[in-house]
Amino acid sequence: MMWRHSAGRGAALLAAGLLATVLVACGADDAVEFGGDPGGGAPTAPEAPEEADGFDPERSRELAEGYLGVAEEDVEETMMVRILRRGEERFAGTMDLRPGRFNLELDADEDGVYRVSRVVVETAEGEDLVVE
Repeated sequence: MMWRHSAGRGAALLAAGLLATVLVACGADDAVEFGGDPGGGAPTAPEAPEEADGFDPERSRELAEGYLGVAEEDVEETMMVRILRRGEERFAGTMDLRPGRFNLELDADEDGVYRVSRVVVETAEGEDLVVE
């Protein structure tokens, strides 16, 4: 009888250990942390750049920083704003160069909501401006 009780305890400890391993492996390590505004609300997408506005590196950097943390559902794709990556899934992009175009990359937050985590802004020189 003592052996059966010990085996049951060993199986319970093994199961608990496996559960802990699974929880750690699937836990928040895969999630990306995003900051909202100081008021506790989620960030909202800034006004999308217009192709007619021309390319201004400083203005583009400011707008790109405004996209960080914005939820996918709040992103409006236009000729100048497109999503190229959502988690591990990559989307095809055209090869035409549009100075000032925002190429957005999204990662899931701790709640599974895809948010902008990286913005690559195309430049006239072909050297991308990256905001993370």
